[in-house]
Amino acid sequence: MTTPGGFGTEFGRELAELVGAVAGARGAVLLDREGHAIDFAHDGEAITDLDLQIAGAQVSIELLETTAFADRRGMGTPQLLVEGRTGCIMAAVVEPTDVVLLVLVLWRHANLGLAWRRFDHAQGRLAALLRA
Repeated sequence: MTTPGGFGTEFGRELAELVGAVAGARGAVLLDREGHAIDFAHDGEAITDLDLQIAGAQVSIELLETTAFADRRGMGTPQLLVEGRTGCIMAAVVEPTDVVLLVLVLWRHANLGLAWRRFDHAQGRLAALLRA
């Protein structure tokens, strides 16, 4: 069962919608540039809130480095997919000005095509909330 936002913000509700819409999603977290959670949503039986936030903070380091590399070479904003034996992690910059990052943690059997579509949709909705 998806927890509807760890901190109860509008961001958390969007994250809960993302996690609920993707079969095989374990959790999603929105982070600032230092890797601190702005809000999160997760399946409490699949991942703890602390493990989700740690996973997000760790992958955000690589995402920031990859984004800086891509910017220097005029490649645009990257999206990151980290695959492992038991699952994968998707990550992207939501708001480049203030550097807000979105991370989605998935089980191995998750439908990646659907996950990317829902991830992109959530990224757009979160960006709109950040600009509001």
